[in-house]
Amino acid sequence: MRISVVIPAFNEEKNIAACLRSILDQKRPAEEIVVVDNNSTDRTAEIARGLGARVVKKSEKGIAHARNAGFDSATGEIIARTDADSRVPRDWIMRIGNIFADSSIDAVSGPGIFDNHRWTLIPFRLYTWAFIFLSGGVTPMVGPNMAIRRSAWERVRKEVCLHDREMHEDLDLALHLHRMGAKVHYNPQLQVHTSGRRALHNPYSFFMTYPLRLLKMLYAHRR
Repeated sequence: MRISVVIPAFNEEKNIAACLRSILDQKRPAEEIVVVDNNSTDRTAEIARGLGARVVKKSEKGIAHARNAGFDSATGEIIARTDADSRVPRDWIMRIGNIFADSSIDAVSGPGIFDNHRWTLIPFRLYTWAFIFLSGGVTPMVGPNMAIRRSAWERVRKEVCLHDREMHEDLDLALHLHRMGAKVHYNPQLQVHTSGRRALHNPYSFFMTYPLRLLKMLYAHRR
């Protein structure tokens, strides 16, 4: 099966090369890598092209808009996604392919491991547990570490929300997949290393805005 990797990016010239090299250095290579340039003003797109990625321009700002543009543009049967400040292990794509060998699985996700800042795992896990509990057991999707079958994306594409300030786009996707009866698999062994920069550089947003946004999103999605 063909696997595409999508990376939304905004002004990521300091991170995009390391991310792309980790994707290029896979035991089982991806058929394509798509970097979505979400109005960057630096060398993000230039660096991505230089490393062989296909760059898609998305002028409308926001991670949900960028993700959707990348997913829509991807040609693979399986669409994997990570973030520009993340690095994936060498068996990441191989594991994803093995998981989707089960034709009943529509999407998969796993944890994000924060490099050098292990303490940030505590609030991350609290968010995850809170989401599962408050949503009534919905399997979470984690932004820098997910993959979805193209057929499932085409079914959920018009349902997902686009307002970044009102929801977490990865958890919003999980909610809509659950509503349509999709089978989402959470695999603790499918891990991605990410920077955890949001907790370090903007702790107010991470510890105050994020939880409030989670509650607001769940309230907006109540039946």
